Amino acid sequence: MGVTKVRDRRGRRARLRLPMILRCNACNEPHTRGTRLIAFKEDLTAGERHLSAVKVFRFYFRCTSCSAEIAYKTDPENSDYIVEAGATRQLE
Repeated sequence: MGVTKVRDRRGRRARLRLPMILRCNACNEPHTRGTRLIAFKEDLTAGERHLSAVKVFRFYFRCTSCSAEIAYKTDPENSDYIVEAGATRQLE
């Protein structure tokens, strides 16, 4: 059996589309809904779970214009997402 490489501590890479409109706090650049990007996906199920079955994930990605880090996580209780750092959510 081979030795596995140590991956990035932040989690696994995930290709996704933004589920909401965000505005970067550093450069004020808007990121529209549906923008494709590569993010890091972190599993938070050890600390938080909804109804003891639904997993909670955190996603990190970099702003495309200034490279500031933006983070948001899933909120299965409200069927939505919560912006944690680096951006503000814009109303649609």
